[in-house]
Amino acid sequence: MMDLDKFKKVNDQFGHEEGNRMLEKTASIIKSIIPEDSYEFRFGRDESGVSFMNRSVQEARTLAEELVKKSAAFQNGRVNGICLSAGLVDTKEVPVDKLMREAGRLLYRSKNKGH
Repeated sequence: MMDLDKFKKVNDQFGHEEGNRMLEKTASIIKSIIPEDSYEFRFGRDESGVSFMNRSVQEARTLAEELVKKSAAFQNGRVNGICLSAGLVDTKEVPVDKLMREAGRLLYRSKNKGH
């Protein structure tokens, strides 16, 4: 699970068009990094998720870290870096009915730490 940090601030300061560009760029970065057998989905205004199929937790963590790093490097003159917070859940360890709650908890822990 991923969330764009300070997304509302970008919308408020630069307008929804700039916010939309951030969302589009984030989606482009995600698509450029995740393997073909993985799935990206958006389920909120600035929240999205990736289901890494047939990957170990460490492989998924490495891909998630690459997403965060590549997003942070984005610049377009107004926005200097897209800050993502992420929560990674192992589907073998967490029951399916608790996945979103646990991913959300980890995402907000990441957000509060500034990672």
